[in-house]
Amino acid sequence: MAETVSTGGAMQFRYKKGHHPKPSKEYKLEINNAYSKYYERKKKEKKRKTIIWILIIITIIILLLAITFLRSS
Repeated sequence: MAETVSTGGAMQFRYKKGHHPKPSKEYKLEINNAYSKYYERKKKEKKRKTIIWILIIITIIILLLAITFLRSS
């Protein structure tokens, strides 16, 4: 039995049942490189977010300390 695949236009393709082409080694390497770049970007983004949050918390603490010292003097 053949499986018929329609592309949405006038073209139709017939494949053998269970036909799954194997990806090439270059394609697999490209996919692995893309995933490694993705994880690297995600790691950098997480690091930037933590640095930004730490800076925000430090500025809030400094502002609160400045306000308390100005009120006491």
